[in-house]
Amino acid sequence: EEYDYMSESVILKVKEEVSEKEKLAVKKKKEKNESQPRSHSTIREEALATPLPSSNIGFKLLQQMGYKEGEGLGKQKEGITNPLDVLVKRNRLGLGVDDEIGPQMKFAKTKSNSTVLVPDDTIKAYQSYQRDRFRESKTNGQLKASVAICLTLDSAKDITDNPLLPSQFLPKDETAVEELDRPILEATPLSLEEKEESLNDIIMYLRAEH
Repeated sequence: EEYDYMSESVILKVKEEVSEKEKLAVKKKKEKNESQPRSHSTIREEALATPLPSSNIGFKLLQQMGYKEGEGLGKQKEGITNPLDVLVKRNRLGLGVDDEIGPQMKFAKTKSNSTVLVPDDTIKAYQSYQRDRFRESKTNGQLKASVAICLTLDSAKDITDNPLLPSQFLPKDETAVEELDRPILEATPLSLEEKEESLNDIIMYLRAEH
């Protein structure tokens, strides 16, 4: 006789097993959470929410000077009635620094590996400078390689004058310069945008011509 895996009894048994496993998983999770040490913030909040007991030394001193719970401090009882608020310092800024200035300041590493506090916009400006520097270095390498490939392919087709090639990226050796029909003049250095535009023009030329 074949075993019926879809029978009511089998399905009920599987559901009970799944239910037991889920209960066991919840129990283990609860035990794990209870066994974990409480965070500093939780302990601090609980301590601040608990009033000072009458056995506290500071509270006893206040009582000896005439203080009664619920009254204000001072001779005329016009002082504060609640303890001073505890403000937890979550940054490394000095005491007295305006909270509005804080978010605008960040820590940065110097060459000597020491930590200094500098304005956030200064860090962003330096990061932007580093990105542009990397971008220009990459563009220079690609442009130099593209010019060399273009000269080689043009030479194979007897094309000796290509106005797309920027003069500052043409070969400097005399033999290669002599092969060009146009003179090599000292040009104004190209900007990064001009280099990228020139690189794009050369790539389009290579795809169309070669």
